[in-house]
Amino acid sequence: MDRVARVVLVAGASLALAGCAPRKPTTQSLATPASRPVTASMLPAAQCPALTDFQSTPNGLAFKYPSAWKPGSGDVLLTLVPVRDPTHGNRDISVDVPKLPPHIPGLIPIGMVESGYEDDLKKRYSDLRLKPPQPQAMPASAARRVHATGRDQSGLWAIDTVVAVHGDHVYIISAETDVPAAGEASQAVDTMMRTWKWTK
Repeated sequence: MDRVARVVLVAGASLALAGCAPRKPTTQSLATPASRPVTASMLPAAQCPALTDFQSTPNGLAFKYPSAWKPGSGDVLLTLVPVRDPTHGNRDISVDVPKLPPHIPGLIPIGMVESGYEDDLKKRYSDLRLKPPQPQAMPASAARRVHATGRDQSGLWAIDTVVAVHGDHVYIISAETDVPAAGEASQAVDTMMRTWKWTK
């Protein structure tokens, strides 16, 4: 059973027993000393990385990601790997819309999804260190961002994941990389969240 399936099963087992209202995400923006938001048009061209469009018509979503990443193989909606080192093996970003077990339509507590995801991390990594989850801005969704580090046989990993509920679906956007690539991967997730939109 893959990691996403385990997360969904843990969350699904509690859906009939628990419920919660979606938490309204907060928005954090970078501002100048004069409190003017900094936009891409205000930055030098060298500081504006090229972006690639992604759209899934069946899932009704679209977003952009840095062109330093490219699609790789995987059994999820989208797997991204670094263009400069696509066979590295310890650097990828995944986007998945997992199938859910039977549940009450419209009742998917974000807390249960987050808890199930964290439980899965505890099974896959030793010396896991989880930071307190934070609300994540995402259009018309209940979303939280989970940061952690953990070890497996290949070494130390950095995890940066958004778990989200929109409508009657769960979305998991996860960057799991070796520590040297963590900053770049998190910036890619930031870009995906900033440009994310629903198309239906």
